[in-house]
Amino acid sequence: AVLCTASAQASPWEEVAHPNRRRCAQLIDEASQLRDARQWKPAAQAARVAAALCPSDREVLQSAGELLLGAREYVDGRQRLERARRLADAAAGTHARECSLAFHLGFAREITGDLEGAIEEHRRLEAMGGLPAPNQYLVHYNLGDELMASGRLGEAIEEYRRAVTLAPSKPVLRLALAVALDRDEQIDQARVELSGALAFDPDLHSLTAEDYVFVPPGDVYYYKALALNERGSTAEARLQLRTFLTETPASPYAAHAAERLAEAEHRVDP
Repeated sequence: AVLCTASAQASPWEEVAHPNRRRCAQLIDEASQLRDARQWKPAAQAARVAAALCPSDREVLQSAGELLLGAREYVDGRQRLERARRLADAAAGTHARECSLAFHLGFAREITGDLEGAIEEHRRLEAMGGLPAPNQYLVHYNLGDELMASGRLGEAIEEYRRAVTLAPSKPVLRLALAVALDRDEQIDQARVELSGALAFDPDLHSLTAEDYVFVPPGDVYYYKALALNERGSTAEARLQLRTFLTETPASPYAAHAAERLAEAEHRVDP
């Protein structure tokens, strides 16, 4: 009886302390349904309204941030997730939600240019045991991208290898590992991984899939160049290398790409 009374009395106080919580939960539910229907614009709008109504609710902010990332509203998504991180640091949630926050905030930081912040968050996720099946490989793949973009090839190769071990049939992981090995001048090992990737994906469909975001975006041209060169399409590979150098002139791998282009200039496409 005492417990029932306490429960009955808690509800009005909850409404006073968090007057918009029920409405926010409804908005997040609506946004999730719209996301599932791939109606990204109204989903993003509902997520924004929920976050504005409940600016101190970690769960609402996190859900809104994740929905905004799905809609490719990366800056807005990161803002909500950063606020969720501050609240989570003060009062942690369930293990599953902590893992989800670390993964999505790390990705949001990565895609908005904060590589060190992304690495920090994804290392946090690694320390928690990573993501559940079947997505265990994702944190290692993302870390590989972040570390390679930061110029830390040795660490990137290690993470990519872990990703490939966990998901050996995903060609983009082998391509990423091949690119890192190539840039590290491990040419023979790079060609082994390229052969494996092309066996699964000879037409390079994985490089145009919406599931993958390249860091920096211009890196996709180097991936294509390496794969096309291995396939014998030298003229197309040269075009991709030139585009890479135009799109990412400040890349730590620009000089390496220029060397690859110079080599390709001396080969005739059959």
